[in-house]
Amino acid sequence: MLHPRRAWVRYTVRNSQQEFTVSRITLSTLVALLFSAAAYAETVKAEIMLPRLSPDKTSFDQHPGLTEAIAGISSLKGQDSRFPFVSGFFMGATFDPSKADIGDLAKAVAAVPGPEQRKANPVAILVLFTEQAVDPAARKDQVEQAWKGLEAIAGIDVPASRKLSGGGAVFFIVLDEKGEAKLAPIRKVITQAGIPIRVR
Repeated sequence: MLHPRRAWVRYTVRNSQQEFTVSRITLSTLVALLFSAAAYAETVKAEIMLPRLSPDKTSFDQHPGLTEAIAGISSLKGQDSRFPFVSGFFMGATFDPSKADIGDLAKAVAAVPGPEQRKANPVAILVLFTEQAVDPAARKDQVEQAWKGLEAIAGIDVPASRKLSGGGAVFFIVLDEKGEAKLAPIRKVITQAGIPIRVR
């Protein structure tokens, strides 16, 4: 027979261990949920056109070397084109901006072979759809403000982008091959000019 005092101590310790285990499980679950939420919040999406690749081929496996190029970019996942795009292969991309960005994609796909007649095209173009302008006259000034702001952003060709973009309903941002372009500053400049970007 156990001594009453010792039995009480063992019982107390067992309860403490049980409570500690439950607390530890609860805490670890909470930490996992927080990390999952943070990871989800950090993942962003971009729509990219690759003008050097054939527009009539709408999946990655139809472009030799493209899947391998994308696989080498940390956290980036590519999505097949939903439809043929006359100017090039149109793809979706999701990534964690703390690990990768659109410049990394442009740099990686520069080495992907495409048709000879398309080699002179830009390596990659960021496509940003905007909300319809309530006042087209005001939008003209906002678009001009956006382009002036974009001149300070690294990794993009503003003159070439302006030629493609027209009135600003869609911004076609030409990326260079150096890999310096980042999505967040580009979006920030455009939205700060008063032009809302449409999430698709």
